[in-house]
Amino acid sequence: MWRRLLTASIINLPRNGSEKFTHHQFGKVSLNVDRGGRLDQLLHSLKSEFPHLTFQFKADHWWWKVLHWLVVIFSFGKNKRFLSGFTTTIGMTIAWSAGHTRRIKNGIEEDRVWACLMHEREHLRQFKRYGVFIMFLLYCFVFFPIGLAYFRARFERAGYLQTLRAWWVLDRNWAENPESIKWIVSQFIGPNYVWCWPFKRTVQGWFVQELSRLQQQEQAA
Repeated sequence: MWRRLLTASIINLPRNGSEKFTHHQFGKVSLNVDRGGRLDQLLHSLKSEFPHLTFQFKADHWWWKVLHWLVVIFSFGKNKRFLSGFTTTIGMTIAWSAGHTRRIKNGIEEDRVWACLMHEREHLRQFKRYGVFIMFLLYCFVFFPIGLAYFRARFERAGYLQTLRAWWVLDRNWAENPESIKWIVSQFIGPNYVWCWPFKRTVQGWFVQELSRLQQQEQAA
């Protein structure tokens, strides 16, 4: 019987029969996932598209803690969940929140990790296109750091459209629930992304339109 071991470089070893799982290594973080499943396929795709991709756990590195306090300051104390509730991509590094760290280390809730990676893949593509320095300037300062952060809204819109599409696959009830759209909209008009695009009806329209497109696509199939 397999046992889980935790070392500096191996977070999680195969569970109950290695032939059922695929081992993926990203920097010092490893994942063992159901062979052939959604997450396994996506991880293979990410390796191919982003050969230098690495994963980190936010809690393991001081710089993510410093960034956390910067987020707290610039959100006027409103967002205190940068470490615990938000997975973040910078360059070719995805840093996992506390919740996803627990899922990865324990090999549970693969679909939630998959949905998160669908979102983060958009940010990887953005960093690949613009580079870290230009991406930093666009994301943080254009047009304004607070209130009219056009590129931050644009970049996050691409990510959250993938979030909606992912949950359309995983849980149709969640995707079609008005409260889910309301939650996505709150990310843009609230402190989590420092009020990046505080135009509620506009933001709501992005995702209602996408949901309608998904529903029409299914009806036509």
